[in-house]
Amino acid sequence: MQSLAKHTLTNMAIPFLNNINLDDNQLQNAKLHVTSSAPTAAAGQIYFDSTVGTETAKYYDGSTWISLIQYTTANSTFVNLAESGTDATRTLTASLSATGTPSSTTFLRGDNTWASISDNDTTYDLTGTGSTNGTAGVLLTGSDATTDTVLIVGSGTTTVTRSGNTLTVTSNDQYDGTVTSVDTGNSTFISGSGGPITSSGTLTYSLSATGTPDSTKYLRGDNTWSAISGIYSWDIAGDTGSETIVNGDTVTFAGGTNVTTAYDTGTNTLTINSTDQYVGTVTSVGLSMPSAFTVTNSPVTSSGTLTVTGAGTVSQYIDGTGALQTFPTSDNYQYWTLTDGSTSTNITSTATATFQGTANEVEVAESSGTITVGLPDDVTITGELTVSGTGQSSFAGQVTVPTTPVATTDAASKAYVDNATTGALVYQGGYNAATNTPNLDTTSNIAVNKGWTYTVTADGSFFTEQVRVGDVIIANQDIPANDATNQLSYWTTVQNNIDLADLTTVGIGNVNAGTGIGVAYSSGTATVTNTGVTQLTAGEGIDISASTGSITIDGEDSTPSNKGIVIVAGGTGVNVSYASGTATVSADYSDSSFAGTLSATGTITHNLGSRDVIVQLYDTVTYETVYADVDRGTNTVTVTFASIPTNSIRVLVQKIG
Repeated sequence: MQSLAKHTLTNMAIPFLNNINLDDNQLQNAKLHVTSSAPTAAAGQIYFDSTVGTETAKYYDGSTWISLIQYTTANSTFVNLAESGTDATRTLTASLSATGTPSSTTFLRGDNTWASISDNDTTYDLTGTGSTNGTAGVLLTGSDATTDTVLIVGSGTTTVTRSGNTLTVTSNDQYDGTVTSVDTGNSTFISGSGGPITSSGTLTYSLSATGTPDSTKYLRGDNTWSAISGIYSWDIAGDTGSETIVNGDTVTFAGGTNVTTAYDTGTNTLTINSTDQYVGTVTSVGLSMPSAFTVTNSPVTSSGTLTVTGAGTVSQYIDGTGALQTFPTSDNYQYWTLTDGSTSTNITSTATATFQGTANEVEVAESSGTITVGLPDDVTITGELTVSGTGQSSFAGQVTVPTTPVATTDAASKAYVDNATTGALVYQGGYNAATNTPNLDTTSNIAVNKGWTYTVTADGSFFTEQVRVGDVIIANQDIPANDATNQLSYWTTVQNNIDLADLTTVGIGNVNAGTGIGVAYSSGTATVTNTGVTQLTAGEGIDISASTGSITIDGEDSTPSNKGIVIVAGGTGVNVSYASGTATVSADYSDSSFAGTLSATGTITHNLGSRDVIVQLYDTVTYETVYADVDRGTNTVTVTFASIPTNSIRVLVQKIG
């Protein structure tokens, strides 16, 4: 069955790759391109800027975008506006219209006049007055000889008194008194007892849920102690087909050919048995060998050992047929071949082969018929030297290598290593963050080199960052003593002290087993498993078999009366292709359609023998449909563009009729 893919449609403009001539006709009900981002600019181009607060049409004059804005100028009470400029760009100049002369001693007055500010305000002296509640207050004596009194009066349990110029406000708490009775009240989940208490006693509160609480039950929303049913889901899949098993589903393990299954409800054990087709008894085992060998104890009918020994002598050898042959007594061979893997030479029985070394590279020596090939004391290698094996290779003298290695397996010179380790971590000891000892995080710091490393020995702040015991701080650069620019970015802090984890904090935690869940630890890793038992049940068109902990699910072939696997094959005028298990069925238009690609104005030869063709164009990068001039011939179409398109254009030709 063909898979139907879901597509999302987006609004795209229709690209025209040639000029549009309306032949003096109107362009009615047209709308400018609305966008908040200016398009690629060309002189004469227009669009509508939809940016909030702008909302105006703009055109490009060859160097900048010009807004088409209609406006009028008007003067206000305090500001006058003046317009200047003769081209599309106008300048509005605003100026204050106040009369008078502005200066450092004049200010803009509300009547639009520059004026000085007069100082004719009245000042007041404050003294205490009165002595008791209702009379204590503040006496105001003005510079104009006027007086006024502000009384501060208490109310209820609050009183006011004065001593000199000090006012004291005293309040007796309105909650002072004696509790004469405390009673209990009940809520949906909690009930109380022991009340009311009028002198002394104990109030007792407890959960009021029905049912019996134990380690397997939880308080339910209806105020009942109840066990929580298992809620889970997991996926099961075979070579073909898959399914999600949810709470309440049953997976059955069913036997198949030579396989039976049995489930013991008492021990919760599933047993899978195989009736192997090779079960039986071996009654006789014999052994036959070529004539160059002798076999004893063959056949074995109950138990025993089959023994094979050679039948020849030291002067014989075994040929390719397994028969014994006698070694020749003289050199009667025609030749033997000496080769280096690419060049070969035949050495006859009367010829001599010489093994020769290379100066400073290979030495060859012969003694008593033995050729020894080795290295001289001083070896010069012009190419690459590869030392293989798993043992250790040692050099008694010095080995000279290039200063800078290139490949990841190249040897590094002493100079390269010295340069590479500059700035490496150098442990300096502990750092007390509570007392800033040694002094590292102020501008009175000690001198520090790049790579110096300290371990925090006391909690505290390092610059603005919290550090704890066990954290490590590392200098990113050389820092001179008393550096006025010393800052946190000059350092790297490595957090080691991690707090305990909670619902919102990442930290140290523990994984515990729960109902239906098992937890096992190994090397610090917790493995969580589902300890429930699940069964797989075969359905229509599905076979299920199991062996040694593996489940095999097979699909049955489809028949008129049984659902199963169907293969879709192509036929006349129909093509079938497969990808990721999906068959795609499509019509074959090879005799009535053609496709080609153009990068500029050109001709496509389709050889469909008709001008009755539909021609469609699209951009090979954006895949948008585009338009251009098209001229049709019997076997060709010519496509004309006003300018060379940015991307190649795909030309689709389909014959009609």
